[in-house]
Amino acid sequence: MAGEIGRKTDHWGSRFGFIMAAVGSSVGLGNFWRFPFTAGENGGGAFIIIYLICVLFLGLTVLMAEYAVGRKSGMSAIEGIHSLARAENKSENWQVVGWIGTLGSFFILTFYIVISAWVLAFIPQAFDGTFTRFADEAARLTAETGTTVSLADVSSTNFGQTISNKYMIGALLAAFIAVNTFIVARGVKGGIEKAATFLMPAFFILLIGIVGFALVEGDAGAAASFLLTPDFSKVTMATFLEAVGQAFFSLSVGSCLMVTYGA
Repeated sequence: MAGEIGRKTDHWGSRFGFIMAAVGSSVGLGNFWRFPFTAGENGGGAFIIIYLICVLFLGLTVLMAEYAVGRKSGMSAIEGIHSLARAENKSENWQVVGWIGTLGSFFILTFYIVISAWVLAFIPQAFDGTFTRFADEAARLTAETGTTVSLADVSSTNFGQTISNKYMIGALLAAFIAVNTFIVARGVKGGIEKAATFLMPAFFILLIGIVGFALVEGDAGAAASFLLTPDFSKVTMATFLEAVGQAFFSLSVGSCLMVTYGA
């Protein structure tokens, strides 16, 4: 994947590794907690139709353009766009696009690392029976207070108590940053590719387990109706903006990530 005008310092070891890393950059938490809610609040199936159109005709176009820039330049987003603009006798101010994308990636990282620390904090609770005791706790509180306390209420209280432990969250945040720094420092082939090759299949196995659990324990019919039933009366101009934003977020475009991966 060496660039045509740039210098190549590292490369992907296999097509599978590249695909896993690329998928890992786009299939993230936002597609799990944000997409269902956003779709349901913006017309369900109607939003999904608009979203898919945005993905096909806008998102994928930008994605391929970013990859092509990285492929041709063989440089980082900032250097690559600057170099290509100069090679085509265009304004060197185009490098601002690279700066904007790079800053966008940084700002995305600032909230992802916090959420990742939260996830790490809840992993022990997934194995020590904390979640399975929510129903009993809700029943106990309902009996004691005389008012209905739902599972959502108990879950919300537990969430607040967990993330309010600033020392634990701070330690997990530091650990998460350290692990990511270690992986990135090992380069593309020895770090990012190896991590993605292991973590993405593990992620898909976990995803299958979560879907299976949700189908057995949840109300799949109500969820499908909320998410898929089209309601065009809820479609507004804001819906289109949400769809474009979700499409870009889903494909990780606009952050110049694929420029870097393509290089």
